[in-house]
Amino acid sequence: MSPNIAKMREQDWSEISFPVQLMAFAIDFSVVEEKLSLRFDSEEDDEGIMYFCFAEVSNKKIFFESRGKESTQGAHTLVSVLSYETDWQFIIDFLIEKLSINKSDLMWVQSELSPSQWEVGIKTNKGNEKYFFPDESRAKSSVDYFKSNAIEVLNISKIHLP
Repeated sequence: MSPNIAKMREQDWSEISFPVQLMAFAIDFSVVEEKLSLRFDSEEDDEGIMYFCFAEVSNKKIFFESRGKESTQGAHTLVSVLSYETDWQFIIDFLIEKLSINKSDLMWVQSELSPSQWEVGIKTNKGNEKYFFPDESRAKSSVDYFKSNAIEVLNISKIHLP
């Protein structure tokens, strides 16, 4: 049985660096709302109305954003994940299945980065924890976050895969 996706509160989006734009598909947010049973929020800025939704599936947090049909790029929805999310493929496969689309229907998929390239170790009152990031800038940004929150940083290192 396929896992369910659920809307979550914006304050539960626990980003410690800056999110990774994972993919975009040429589907209006209203179709995403319907197929995933989610409700997008909206706010207006200099570019018009932005529709967005924070969601979670299998403990993986996802951020959807769209400019709607009014977008100069046409109706599309952008999907981002937390900087330290390591299972991008699960999210891609889950959304392709639930939205009934093919990989070829995607406008683009993140190909310049891959998860788990940099490691940051921290010490908390629960013990040692590790976070993994796709690039050095996100890893360093997380170190700034941890230090500003009085969390001891044990290490930051590039992961050398075989």
